[in-house]
Amino acid sequence: MMVGGIVGVLGADSGPGFIEDCYNSGEISGSDHVGGIAGRLGSVAGCTIKNVYNIGKVTATSEGDTVGAIAGHVSTETPMTNCYFSNESFSVGIGKDDASSDLSKVKGFALSDMKGTGVVAKFGFDSDIWKNTDATPDIITKTIEDNNTPETTTKVPGGDTTTSPTTGNMVIYITVILATTFMIVFVSHKKARAINKGI
Repeated sequence: MMVGGIVGVLGADSGPGFIEDCYNSGEISGSDHVGGIAGRLGSVAGCTIKNVYNIGKVTATSEGDTVGAIAGHVSTETPMTNCYFSNESFSVGIGKDDASSDLSKVKGFALSDMKGTGVVAKFGFDSDIWKNTDATPDIITKTIEDNNTPETTTKVPGGDTTTSPTTGNMVIYITVILATTFMIVFVSHKKARAINKGI
């Protein structure tokens, strides 16, 4: 099963997709193909990932190399820009890279170096979308709302209903098991902006 903090798999039979301006701070766990942002990237050509970070702990219940702080597995070339992770979340950004991707823009930091003033500029994030906080950078939700962005309402089985601003079409399936969040978002030809702060 492919599990990620934002998407389980990016790019599928319906075509390529991209992840942009997202972060995860919730703990992510699965058997294999587990990533802080995506379980698997680039199952079809043309996928991209940009301006993301993960500070949530990533674990896999089976042995293998398809586990990473950003993505568990990259199967086709997927341009990655400004992808950051805390070294405390997992030891590598990309678990398995079958595409010989350019990983120079996938970087790990100590969590303390991902907080405070100047981090948005240091990461190269758009200051119209991101804001510095005393903690790690956050999305400026007012900017999204001012652009008349539609909202996606998510019902967590056995839990509360949450509403979040999104761009594009997406379907979110969430399963909560033992206080661990699993999110699988299928994104097709549209831009998705999502945040997983855990439960």
